[in-house]
Parts: sequence; C-alpha cells; structure tokens
Amino acid sequence: MRSQGQAGGGLVTVEVNGHLKLTKCRIDKSLIQSGDTEMIEELICAATNQALDKIRQTQQLEMKQLTGGVNIPGLSDIFGGMGLGG
Repeated sequence: MRSQGQAGGGLVTVEVNGHLKLTKCRIDKSLIQSGDTEMIEELICAATNQALDKIRQTQQLEMKQLTGGVNIPGLSDIFGGMGLGG
C-alpha cells in the first residue's frame, strides 16, 4: 500500500507506505534554486501530512471491510502501532 502527497502545486511530492514510512521525496529544482529553506520545509511537511492522511483513510476503510463495519473495542489500539487502526 502506497500513497502520495503533494504541496506547492506539485513542487514537492512525497510517497509513504502502509507502515507509515516515507519512501520517496521529490523537490522541484526551481524550488531548491529559490533558496527559500523555510518554504521547502513547510511544503515537505504539508505533502507528507497529506500522504499520511490518505493512507490512514485507506487503512480505515480496509479495516471496516475486514470487520464488516463492526466496531471491535480495542482493535484500533492493537493495530494502531502498525498503522492499521483508526
């Protein structure tokens, strides 16, 4: 499972996997050449958070499908450390 996040109109693109690990980060050369370190840092954070939100939503939907929509108390605590819970 993988998810992408973008920020700055695509100037920064990141990819995270189902274990909530950052696997790719692409920064457009024009952004690097601008020398605006603060903006680069903010865009990396924004893109990463977007990708993480997407993967968490996907995981929550998959968990609902696996459990038939039944809320099982404590299940998210068990799988939360693995990035599988809600």
